[in-house]
Amino acid sequence: MLVRIHYDHSKGKTSEIVSRSGSSLLQSRVFDALLHDEVETSKLLAHEGSLLTTHNYSFRLMGQAVLTGRRCYLLELNALRRDKHLLQGRAWVDTEDYGVVHIEPLLRPSQFDSS
Repeated sequence: MLVRIHYDHSKGKTSEIVSRSGSSLLQSRVFDALLHDEVETSKLLAHEGSLLTTHNYSFRLMGQAVLTGRRCYLLELNALRRDKHLLQGRAWVDTEDYGVVHIEPLLRPSQFDSS
């Protein structure tokens, strides 16, 4: 599957499927579902309710690290409420421009429960 992704900061992502090949079952059950979730999550992340702010997270400075050649603050992220769009994890934030360089969610066994 070849997909073109368009991103608008205020609206999130939209996708355009350019071409498909291979198993239609795999495409519909796996790739289409992943693509749909990615687009929907980006729309929700564009909404204030899931931004990396003190309204949604508590932050703890864990130190500094270099990631992709950029000096970063390493932060622990703790969601302030249960919400499927918020996460527990770590974030690398550039020390010069404060841009988020990388986010790494910490997966817990409860995240795999089907209930």
